[in-house]
Amino acid sequence: MKNNKFLFLLALPLLLTSCDIFGGNSNPSKSEGASSRSDSQQESKSSEDSQGASSQSSESPSPTLPEFPDSTDELTFDNFYNPKTKLKMEFTFDPDSIYNLSEYAFGEGSNLYQQDVYHPADMKLYINDKLTEEYEAVGVRMKGNTSKDHFVDPDGTLRGNKVHFKVSFKEKFDEDPYTRYKDKDRKKRRFLDAKKFDLKWNREQDQTFTREPYANYIMRQEGLSAQAMNLVQVTVNVRGKNSWTELYQVQECIDEEFLSRVLPAEAAAGNLYKGQWDNSEGCNLSKFESVGVEDLKAGITNLRYDLKTNDSEPDHSLLRNVIDKINLTAADAGGIAQQNEMFEQYVDIPYFLKYAALSWVIGNPDDLRYHDNNVYFYFPSDTNKLRIIIRDTDRCFGMINDWEGTSKILRLSPSSKENIDMWGNQVNCRLFWKCCTPVSTSSCPINTEWQNTYLQYCKEYA
Repeated sequence: MKNNKFLFLLALPLLLTSCDIFGGNSNPSKSEGASSRSDSQQESKSSEDSQGASSQSSESPSPTLPEFPDSTDELTFDNFYNPKTKLKMEFTFDPDSIYNLSEYAFGEGSNLYQQDVYHPADMKLYINDKLTEEYEAVGVRMKGNTSKDHFVDPDGTLRGNKVHFKVSFKEKFDEDPYTRYKDKDRKKRRFLDAKKFDLKWNREQDQTFTREPYANYIMRQEGLSAQAMNLVQVTVNVRGKNSWTELYQVQECIDEEFLSRVLPAEAAAGNLYKGQWDNSEGCNLSKFESVGVEDLKAGITNLRYDLKTNDSEPDHSLLRNVIDKINLTAADAGGIAQQNEMFEQYVDIPYFLKYAALSWVIGNPDDLRYHDNNVYFYFPSDTNKLRIIIRDTDRCFGMINDWEGTSKILRLSPSSKENIDMWGNQVNCRLFWKCCTPVSTSSCPINTEWQNTYLQYCKEYA
């Protein structure tokens, strides 16, 4: 019997959404569930496209649900991000604070810096319906790119629309207009050893609202770095006005504290880049361009490679080297063998093969392979070899809302050359050329040993 590690994909959302988030019972019959690629889909691919991947066994094991520990009332990292833990948060704003939060998110020109300004709110945290912690004047701002919205009227009254938030515990509020909240001691305040966390609402209308947490869960289960997440009931109150309550995801931020948690100390001090689209191209590691440190006050924003650690004296040489080396043709590298050695010197290949396979299983069309987007590039300080960290996987596992890319990606085999972006190009990042899909037989021929390992992972995980 074949051991499909994540055959319980369909069952996990039912487990998570059955948690007593609001004190009621969810109806599994109304849940879409998370869909993985079927065996028949993979067997129908041509031998040229599958590059020798064996067809799936017709014999399948019974789905197995992951086991999570029982929840407690304690505020610990593991308990906070345990799907069995019922979380509630209440944020109470003054009318001017919540209105500024809504408006500052759209700062432009000389006011661009306003997008990074935090606004004070008092926060209460409930674990399993027990008031666990109270925090005075946490900082809250809006986060996201296309998801931002004006959600507050000028008098501080909340509208019905929802937005994503970033919550910071270290804001001093020693500048106008919030000096009435001033407290320099908050600079050292932390939440579970972290400075911040993110709150993400269900913009993609995932009826389970568990696809993204599960995608990160399976990455972590296979030894890859990925955020911890959980569901949380969030209430936003405005003093003297109104309030609303919505189900959110609380998500660990990918930053220095994240690296310190998931990696040994000797590996956790490296350069971390947020990879994304700038105004012209995505972060496909093809050109050393649009690299730097975001500084909204200086008007520096929307970078393709935005350095998030070690940014006081930036040194981009590791990123420059990996981009320069993986884009050399086999001839320029001195031959195919030398090109393979170069990839191994600058990239953590075993890590990448697992990442690539799990990314294919997850099926997120807005990622590095298919859309040159939504990753972090990390260079561990002990090896300096590139690793990829996923982010923003809310379109995974067949989640189709406002973009047809998801439906297309479910039809692609592990070795497909297609890039499902709006221009219909082939995969752009040469890491996939070398390890997963034979895009070029001359400039960057595929390493068949690495590809076979990748395909075996795809079979194992799918």
